[in-house]
Amino acid sequence: MDYFDQIAAGVRPPPPLSTQTNAARPISEKELDLSYALAKKLPDMVQRGFTIETAYGEIVIEPGHHADAIAAAVRRVLEVQLKAAALTRRDAAPDGESA
Repeated sequence: MDYFDQIAAGVRPPPPLSTQTNAARPISEKELDLSYALAKKLPDMVQRGFTIETAYGEIVIEPGHHADAIAAAVRRVLEVQLKAAALTRRDAAPDGESA
């Protein structure tokens, strides 16, 4: 059971943000969500396929070439979002301190 599984199972809650010093500041909830998506959801998309839900219905993507290609695009988007969230957290740190 890894860190994300422990949080999902309620075994290990994420530490509260307000009680941490800046040097030991955990990643933001957004960073945690994005990291979870990269670590767990993307591999699952490739292995088992996935469904895209729209207002007009669902699109089922079976495992294989198309799932791999879409998952690769999603990975790039999530990595960019994760980097942006990390930069936002860093920039929010008081002057002279790094997150």
